[in-house]
Amino acid sequence: MTGIPGGRDPLGPEQDPSLPYSEGDVPEGVREPHRRPRIPKKYQGFIPLVIILIVTAVLLIRPVLLSGGTGDTGPSQTVPIPATAIPIPLPGNVTTPPAAGTQVTVTPTVAGPPDFTLSTSPVSAAARRGETVTYTMVIDEKNGFASPVRLVLTATALFVTRRYDFGTYNPPFPRTIHYPFEVPDYLPPGVTVDGVLKATSDDLVRENRLTLVVE
Repeated sequence: MTGIPGGRDPLGPEQDPSLPYSEGDVPEGVREPHRRPRIPKKYQGFIPLVIILIVTAVLLIRPVLLSGGTGDTGPSQTVPIPATAIPIPLPGNVTTPPAAGTQVTVTPTVAGPPDFTLSTSPVSAAARRGETVTYTMVIDEKNGFASPVRLVLTATALFVTRRYDFGTYNPPFPRTIHYPFEVPDYLPPGVTVDGVLKATSDDLVRENRLTLVVE
């Protein structure tokens, strides 16, 4: 192939047939500049490891940045500290009150032998014949008295005496008794009935005097 002008074979003895032209024949605007790789080949094997480390660091630092740099993602809570009671010694003559809810048993002080009292109401009354006067009697104990008490009323008008048994009453005391007394029809107006209400328990006797005027 000597018919080409210039007498030079375009391929040349060392020209690669796959290239359209040799390096010296490449136009100035077509030739690409020679670039060095940004990461050397000996470090390219560490790229996946560096990426994993960067992602892990971002995941760890992100909660701190979102919470304002304190590392605490939840609201701060203050745990109350219970106050500790410090016992204070009291003088010997000071009585410590019992705690709330504590049942205290009080032993009654016995100041004498067992006894009882008798009260009656009304002491004085006025009523017509056939009317009813209700008497209220109260038996109360003293010093732990716990024996039965019998009540008897003795009424005297003119020359007539009558006894009325109100019955026997057992403890516990106090006991309240109501007794309706009907004025007898045989008593004339203006007569005064004198009564003695007697309460007895063994050797103990209590008496109350009553007055009833017939109108």
